[in-house]
Amino acid sequence: MALFTIEGTITNITPVEHRGAKQFPVRAFVVEETEGQYTNSYCFSLLGEKTDMIEKYRINQKVQVKFAPSSREHNGRWYTELKAVFISDSSGHQPQPTQGTHSTPPPIPPPTGQAQPAYQAPPTKQDGFKPAEEDYDEEEIAF
Repeated sequence: MALFTIEGTITNITPVEHRGAKQFPVRAFVVEETEGQYTNSYCFSLLGEKTDMIEKYRINQKVQVKFAPSSREHNGRWYTELKAVFISDSSGHQPQPTQGTHSTPPPIPPPTGQAQPAYQAPPTKQDGFKPAEEDYDEEEIAF
C-alpha cells in the first residue's frame, strides 16, 4: 500500500456514522492545502477504530496527514477514497487530547423508551447512481 502525505488546515470534521448491516463506524474530515494562489480541499475517511484519531485536533489547526488512496468501480463509474492512516500536527507531533474540548459535539442520545434509528442512505440521484452499501470487517482493512 502506497502512502502519501499532505499538509494543510482542517476545515471540517464530520460526526461518526455507522454504515452497513454491521454498523461499521466511518468518519470524515477535510483538509485545505494552499499552494501559491490555488487552494485545494481533500476529504479523508477514517474507518473503524481510527475514527477517534481526529478527536485530538480542531478546526483551523494545521496538520500533516498520511493517507492511502483507493479507487473502485460501481456501475461503470469510478470513485476514489482517501483513507487517513496517520494524523499529526504540522510540526510532526501528535498532540495530547484536551479534556472537555471536542471538535464536534458528542452525539445526542435517543429519548428513553425509543430505539435509535437505523442508518438511512441518502436519496439516489436522477442519473441512477446509488451509493455502495458495503459491509466492512475490521479484518478486511489493511492499516
